[in-house]
Amino acid sequence: FFLTIMPSMSVPVHALSSSPPPPAPLKRQPHSVVFGAPSSSSSEDHPLLTLSPPSSLLSPPRVRDDALFWLRDDSRTECAVLEALRNENAYQEGVCAPLDSFRCVLYDEMKSFMKESDTSAPVPHGPYEYYRRTVESKSYRIHCRRPKNMEYGDDFEAAKPLDVEAVSAEAGKLIAEMQANGGKLPDDKDAFHVDGFYDPSFEVTGEDEEILLDENEEAKAHAHYVVGCVAISPSHQLMAYTVDTSGYETYDLRIVRLDTAKKANHELVDEIKNIDGHVTWGKDDDTIFYCKLDDAHRPYQVYRHTVAESVDDDDVKLFEESDERHWVDLSKTRSGRFVVISSDSPETSEAHVIDLDDNNGTPTPRVIAAREHGCRYTLDHRGSLFYLVANRSANKTKEYLESTLCTLPVSAVLDGSAKEKGRTLWREVPSFPYEGEKDPERPERPIRMLESVSCFQTFLALSGRRDGYAAVWVLRPKSAPQGEHEEATPDFHVHQVFFQEPGSTVLEGPNRDYESKMLRVCHESMRMPSRDLDLDTRAEHLPLFVVKQQEVPGGYDQKDYRTASVAVPPEVRSTCFDGDEVEANSPPVRMTLMWKADMYEGEAIPKNAPVLLYAYGAYGVCIDPEFDFKRLPLLNRGFVYAIAHVRGGGEEGRNWYEGATGAKYLTKKRTFLDLVECARYLKREGICAPDRLCVEGRSAGGLTVGA
Repeated sequence: FFLTIMPSMSVPVHALSSSPPPPAPLKRQPHSVVFGAPSSSSSEDHPLLTLSPPSSLLSPPRVRDDALFWLRDDSRTECAVLEALRNENAYQEGVCAPLDSFRCVLYDEMKSFMKESDTSAPVPHGPYEYYRRTVESKSYRIHCRRPKNMEYGDDFEAAKPLDVEAVSAEAGKLIAEMQANGGKLPDDKDAFHVDGFYDPSFEVTGEDEEILLDENEEAKAHAHYVVGCVAISPSHQLMAYTVDTSGYETYDLRIVRLDTAKKANHELVDEIKNIDGHVTWGKDDDTIFYCKLDDAHRPYQVYRHTVAESVDDDDVKLFEESDERHWVDLSKTRSGRFVVISSDSPETSEAHVIDLDDNNGTPTPRVIAAREHGCRYTLDHRGSLFYLVANRSANKTKEYLESTLCTLPVSAVLDGSAKEKGRTLWREVPSFPYEGEKDPERPERPIRMLESVSCFQTFLALSGRRDGYAAVWVLRPKSAPQGEHEEATPDFHVHQVFFQEPGSTVLEGPNRDYESKMLRVCHESMRMPSRDLDLDTRAEHLPLFVVKQQEVPGGYDQKDYRTASVAVPPEVRSTCFDGDEVEANSPPVRMTLMWKADMYEGEAIPKNAPVLLYAYGAYGVCIDPEFDFKRLPLLNRGFVYAIAHVRGGGEEGRNWYEGATGAKYLTKKRTFLDLVECARYLKREGICAPDRLCVEGRSAGGLTVGA
């Protein structure tokens, strides 16, 4: 984590003038590090080094001097390293000591905008609604459930039938208003939203609520306590959860019997120690699947465990990943038929499935497609097909930088032909084509990308990005499948879920039930607190219903704040530090800004403001515009909060990360240059004064800022 402060803030610079002297410079010791193709002897010692294509390795190897290599201490026990860290921390504390009282003021203000006692939106799952609660002054969550409300979810037809035609007609009126308004929703509407269809308030009585897990109670016995996952069994009578009490991200699995009469302190029926934090139930309550870790703390083996009947030494190993670049993860298709074993590296995906309908002894994982370097995909299951979001298709000469939607027959996977024929069996869905949506100004870049697919009994949901922002699409079949069988390339009606709020983020929310006709989505922006919405896929125009709106105490009103998206055009991005230059064909870098309106009345964009600029730019991760109450104390003091969507992230698709103009590996420098140019743009345009810019980055973003 790096925070670079370029004075001044709301605290006078002279308040820092009496800071202590910095620690002595770190000693430098000669040390050479070799990068590139290993020698033959090295390959024998490390066989995995031979897996990389020779052309991808530096040959002959390059040698770099690293005089601070001695600071690497994997054991965390070297006295010299620990002493250097203590000196740096002491210096930081001394420099920031004058800010202690102001820091307390900011902290108290941040807390004033946080609702400490709160309840998450209930998620329908089987006969229950599951949710989490937080309680003021307690640090951990409480996991709960209650019987499904007859006014909510699929069962509400019994109490208050949905008039699909009436709802569709109301949404149709909004469509007409949009068409008459140049394609925009009326000012008083921000979605196809029908209020009052059911009561979204969430009142839980003591008689209704069943506490499944109170993390606060369990944490009392441990100095460190983190819950990895909570998984409810198919019958809803057992709960599996994983806990890390060491801080080393090694988890213990606990399985308890949920006794509705007790409502707490449930009976422990099974336990497995030292495993990965994610587990998946089988078809019934008798079987659960989990991963073991290797010496490098990598999930690499998949085991099947019989609940309460076998100890972990007798568990059946189903899969092992020998390539140290690949990490294994477990999930289950929403249909409940398949357990998915995903083995992924940053470059390549491979998935195997276990058919839970196969009762013939030990199940055999079946591969979706044999591993192919650079081929990435995710999948879900519906009827007789697997649906895949993949960066390649059946045409071996065609590689998509983004991703396309394909199908694969389940029968081909189960009979082994998918392993033999690979992605030649994949078929692209014609109603959601990869090509056809191009930016006229930049034809080389698709303006739509896909990330994942979720399958339901009567529709599909796709998650991805459009025009640089997160997006969700709903695909409804034009014809119903015949039993469990459907065409290899079914045809769909395609609808995008969109909102009036500019630059907002819409994501698929938690959706557990395969038979559900409602799709849970989450929507927020920089100035709009998050809200959970249910989208009714039965109505033609997909009306939305508010399930929960995030409450922000302290008198917050989003109308008091403004947001804007600006772009740093390539023609003004010139020579940067150390003589490096931004390429002439570099794409514009987008920044998202937020500020308090009454601090800059009459200005479309603030001028001469203090700015906190945030950047990440790594691993293709997107930093989307989301609401964060912790920014409000700064905004209320006149700060502008800015997010620089620099290359290396994924805001503009995979091309933003690893394409011809992306920032990965040998082109990683572009991430740093983009941030420099964003900071220069803020000054050049007069948005911030030269001495009033703060830059923040965390984790990999610390590298972006620190470089």
